[in-house]
Amino acid sequence: MKRFPYEDFPELKVVARKIELLLPSLFEEFPEKNEKGIEMAKDFWKIFCRFLRIKKNDYVDSERLEYWEKVAAEDLKKYRDKLKEDIKDLKELEMSVTEDPMIELFLSPESLGPGSEDMSESVDKVVYG
Repeated sequence: MKRFPYEDFPELKVVARKIELLLPSLFEEFPEKNEKGIEMAKDFWKIFCRFLRIKKNDYVDSERLEYWEKVAAEDLKKYRDKLKEDIKDLKELEMSVTEDPMIELFLSPESLGPGSEDMSESVDKVVYG
């Protein structure tokens, strides 16, 4: 994740940063949860590949690209929802990464309480439409 092309994939910046924060802590502190970390890494890889095939191709027609973009946007919404649930599950482990209140807020903006917006979704909507 240290070499993730954030600038090439702005729509994935927030989720990629969350994965970059969570997985090393999970693997180091809770090796018995490696299966969960691997599942999360695979889920991220799948969504990344959806966007990679859109941005790095010169061989498909515009109609196909439009379809892929629609599917990728729908998949990203589902992925964000699943990641939110995964983060809730991981919070119960009390990983050291979540001891920092700013990181905790970034990972789970809904922790501000009822009525608060999910800031990562808000940022995505403002920046990426």
